[in-house]
Amino acid sequence: MRLLRLLRSVTPPTHLVRSKQPISCQESEPEPDISVVHGAETDFITDHPHTAELVIEVCVSSHEYDRWKLRAYATAGVKECWLVLGPEKKIEVYRQPMNGQFTEHSLHGPGGTLISSALPEFALPLETFFAK
Repeated sequence: MRLLRLLRSVTPPTHLVRSKQPISCQESEPEPDISVVHGAETDFITDHPHTAELVIEVCVSSHEYDRWKLRAYATAGVKECWLVLGPEKKIEVYRQPMNGQFTEHSLHGPGGTLISSALPEFALPLETFFAK
């Protein structure tokens, strides 16, 4: 809920923040916890988005399953994917999709600020975010 609220507060009107809604990829339709897609709600009345600017998966006990979805997201051209590792208080970031995989990978946290390259307005202070 916190991520949704933060994202919605900085997302430009040309984009839509979605929660638990499918992205139509080449061979599957994963339902990321959060996605930011280009367009308006009315653009997706009859079809799901086929890509996203940013996808966020919150991993409490689903690390491997969420990592398995990375190939689908990369194939769909999702610009950036975050795996929020709650118990570890870290975020894995995947960027630069090419040939069905992300070519850039980094790990952030528990301190510092993570800034989305796909949505530069979105800066997440990790110490505050992971604080109880």
